[in-house]
Amino acid sequence: MEINKDTKLMDILKQYPWLEDEVIKLDESLAVIKTPFGKMMAKKLTVSKACEMANIDMQEAMNMLNAMIEKHEHITSVKQNNNIELNQDNERKTIMEKYVCTACGYVYDPELGDPDSGIQPGTAFEDIPEDWVCPLCGVSKDMFEKVSE
Repeated sequence: MEINKDTKLMDILKQYPWLEDEVIKLDESLAVIKTPFGKMMAKKLTVSKACEMANIDMQEAMNMLNAMIEKHEHITSVKQNNNIELNQDNERKTIMEKYVCTACGYVYDPELGDPDSGIQPGTAFEDIPEDWVCPLCGVSKDMFEKVSE
């Protein structure tokens, strides 16, 4: 979505709910969009009118919001293409898949690992030694399948 002067504030917030706080950072008077009345108002309120009401430069606001959206979409694309996620501090974190034992249903969660078998939390299934066995039923690693989410 490319934001222009006629874009409705509610259309922006519907597509990018995370932008609500960023819009408010433009000017505290825009915090009204968090109220029920403000949400009704945002349905008709254009970027141009919101900037006029808050007495902020419209072009600067549009550039900033468009840049944030572009950055967000780029990060989302990278995450999808590289199987990564960002934590709260925007640090890269590899997404590690869970695997289920087809014999007994045990789920290996890489965030938990299998400390009783010497597998530390944060160990991806692919990095577990080949001689590792299911801690519940004892079948080999090749009897596990990736959990589809």
